[in-house]
Amino acid sequence: MTNSFADFWRSPGIAFVPDADPGRGLIINRDRVERLRRPVRMRLSPSLTPEWLRDEAARWVFLPSLATGPVKGEPLAWFVDQTREFPAILAAEGRVVFQFDPEEALDGLLFERYCRPARPYTTLLPFHYHVVPGDVRVAIHRLVKGVLSRFRRPVFPAWPMDGAVEMLREVVWRAFERLQGRQPRPSFWPDGKPYAVTLTHDVDTSEGYPQIPEFLAIEKAHGVTSCWNVVLRSCVAHLSVLDGLAGAGHEIGLHGYSHDNRLAFLEPEAMRRRFEACQGICREYGIRGFRSPSLCRTPALFEMIAERFDYDSSCPDTESGTGCCTVYPFFRSPSVTAEDRGSRIEDRDGRRPLPSSILDPRRDRPPLLELPLSVPLDSALIMRGYSPTRILRAWRAKIAWIRRVGGLAVVGVHPERHFSGNPGMLAAYDRLLDFVCADRGAWIAKPREIARWWRDQSGASGLKNGGSGLWVVGFGEVRE
Repeated sequence: MTNSFADFWRSPGIAFVPDADPGRGLIINRDRVERLRRPVRMRLSPSLTPEWLRDEAARWVFLPSLATGPVKGEPLAWFVDQTREFPAILAAEGRVVFQFDPEEALDGLLFERYCRPARPYTTLLPFHYHVVPGDVRVAIHRLVKGVLSRFRRPVFPAWPMDGAVEMLREVVWRAFERLQGRQPRPSFWPDGKPYAVTLTHDVDTSEGYPQIPEFLAIEKAHGVTSCWNVVLRSCVAHLSVLDGLAGAGHEIGLHGYSHDNRLAFLEPEAMRRRFEACQGICREYGIRGFRSPSLCRTPALFEMIAERFDYDSSCPDTESGTGCCTVYPFFRSPSVTAEDRGSRIEDRDGRRPLPSSILDPRRDRPPLLELPLSVPLDSALIMRGYSPTRILRAWRAKIAWIRRVGGLAVVGVHPERHFSGNPGMLAAYDRLLDFVCADRGAWIAKPREIARWWRDQSGASGLKNGGSGLWVVGFGEVRE
């Protein structure tokens, strides 16, 4: 299963034909292609503009390359670059011609090839950063963010709503309809519901466990269950809490071996040892999903996750100049193989190829499914200095936008008192569930249910049984 436009829209007829083909179809112009590797604004004609974009003049998109060879036709979209505009998509004689490669642009966004997520400074400390009290850590983060924002304010992706991938998908779909006439759109969620919602909690430390009953009471009052992502080193002292969560129908996910934020940056063998130490708890609680501590992520980490889990939820749709730019699930295998792309499969600097095991969808295991963290984390908003009232407004606005787009709202909150385990934030969470549960258009489900549904609908339902089959009961330790 890949992430091509035909796969997403479940319409095999969506295909790009060679630009030398004289017939009808979607054409990619490959005349005088130049490498661009930067974000540009894209303005759409009314015929290509989805309803949720009607109020915006243009939207940023990252463009790996651009064809500069001339094409005659009616412009349907334009790239806006500083003081000039130039055609991005043109229609002529039964053809729609793209001046860029939509599949290449899609892969670049989904797999964050436009950026390189920074390594947190917390991984460089000679001690575990959790020895610093939570309130103090929040204050330090706010100070650091304030200083950095004076020097670096990324224009792409937009925050808190981006939708660059959704725009590309809509553009291709509407271009296809221009050639073939109106087409029935697929229903992405059960019973024709327009969008989905899943509730998740990241329990970073032992300090979060005393507040869990308060969250459970709120969720029980609303008739919903959630996923609790736990860290091995802190959860082993609270297994009775995990037993209670699982017994009440909640999902348990893995949030790493330690929340020192170093996992994604370890050498492969050290990374593997950490995952192996978590085998017992994964087996015991049927853990199918993973979220990386502090959302730290690297290609090597995704390779390890793919060997052991059915889904990952470590990548935001947009956050601090990074993210996958979509609020829909997607598979972590590109639309084409490395052999097909050749030199296009490379990092931002164009030098270091990504591992072929990640790039090649023809591997012997089902591809890893990504559930993007599409609603801003409570911690991210608190670090920005948001009050509980303002956080609730931000949550509701983002979920309302996701409803318009038709995607998946992944909510993430922390039970620690310096995040959401305090009266003000608990009240905000309660009101958020009021908002979500009052909407009959929302399919509210646990992440593993979302993942199972998406795989089944996408024809990639071959789920792994807990990974490599090496799970053993017991809780491990790691020597580093």
